[in-house]
Amino acid sequence: MVKLGIEIALALAIPVSLAAPFLGNLWVTALLSNFVPQLFLLALVITLIGWASDLSTIRWLALSLALINGAVLASDIVLPRISKPVANLPDDAPRLRVMTLNMLFSSRDDAALAEKIDAEKPDILLLQEITPARARQMSEIASRFSDYAPLGKVSRIGDRHGTVLFANHPILQHRELTLGGVSGRANAAQVQVGPETLWVVSFHTIKPTTPSGAKVQTRQLEDLAQWVKGIEGPVVVGGDFNATIHMPSLRHFLRETGMTSDMWADIPASAFTGTFPTLLPVLGVKIDHLMLRQAQFDRVETVAVPDRDHLGLMADMRLEPK
Repeated sequence: MVKLGIEIALALAIPVSLAAPFLGNLWVTALLSNFVPQLFLLALVITLIGWASDLSTIRWLALSLALINGAVLASDIVLPRISKPVANLPDDAPRLRVMTLNMLFSSRDDAALAEKIDAEKPDILLLQEITPARARQMSEIASRFSDYAPLGKVSRIGDRHGTVLFANHPILQHRELTLGGVSGRANAAQVQVGPETLWVVSFHTIKPTTPSGAKVQTRQLEDLAQWVKGIEGPVVVGGDFNATIHMPSLRHFLRETGMTSDMWADIPASAFTGTFPTLLPVLGVKIDHLMLRQAQFDRVETVAVPDRDHLGLMADMRLEPK
């Protein structure tokens, strides 16, 4: 019975994996597309077990599943890097260090985060899942930065929290973006970095765990894409997207905006490094992202801050001169 159950599960997983990249409007397949790396690794393990145990049907079904998900990994991570080569900006181009972190499951004691900021010295800090009460008690973090884009009016759609942005460069203007009918989850600031200016967005989507949530998330990404396309100059978007790069709506966002994903900066590490939950850094899902346009990643790494359920991201980047 166990053998038959595995065969049926593999037989069902194969057409779903084939369809997932193309059926973004179907909630279930779009949601399952977030787990491409996990399916790839699981299928490889089952293939090896099938070969060692001489289980012919299982090994061939598992191998097919591994090849399908391996192809998706290659198309989403490897091919974009090849087709979109590094810009090789000059060494004297303006440099920036950006950190993003989801803050929901954290205590009100910011000592651990303050210690990380003191050690890494990010120029810009993007925080998500900040409640209005929490936003009023962040003096220890604010003291590390010279400027601040505060929490705006938080929409009643989804959870009652939003995003904030801290900077050690002057913020020239600040916009609270309403995306997909949701406010408070996209905090945008125009920042002056030496002779250059760029727009930075701290962003958090609605969870796609229900059909209605998935529709709102798709509209959020579509609206953000239109906003990015209307902005001139460098743009950095970071935060909790509640989606991996394999989800059709996020893949469409990258195509529409021409932005570069942090996952293309270090292909071997990024393919299987998750950011949620922190207990599963390898088998977890990579739903936190940094994306940029008219700029170049020099280094990207995950950042662990105690008492958080997400890993953060830290990136060094260079801006494209005018």
